[in-house]
Amino acid sequence: MILARTLPCFEMVEKNSVGSNDIIYRSVAYMAAHFREDFSLTQMAEDLGYSPYALSRVFSSTFHCNFNTYLNNIRLDYSCNLLQHSDRSITDICHSAGFGSLRTFNRTFLNTYKMSPRDYRKMICEV
Repeated sequence: MILARTLPCFEMVEKNSVGSNDIIYRSVAYMAAHFREDFSLTQMAEDLGYSPYALSRVFSSTFHCNFNTYLNNIRLDYSCNLLQHSDRSITDICHSAGFGSLRTFNRTFLNTYKMSPRDYRKMICEV
């Protein structure tokens, strides 16, 4: 929740101005640019020119989670920001964040935050 509240304070910087080509940076930058789209580890590996196995190891060793968990966390952070700062419907937020279905969004949100998106929005509005 802390990250969701601080997200509007961050400024995005073009990759070219940073100038890093390592696998971790490229993976994170790719996911930040494409998390709202439907893509897989295999597709990302192909686009970046790495093997899916190498990318899978990066997520396991660097982020201590798998690719899907990392991707879902990015999508959830984005969703929390929208829940807090917009009046868009939960279904619209779900699809805007890149989740394939409302059921998956609700299940992932509940597993992570121990409350539904609707309850989260109510809690944020009360604060």
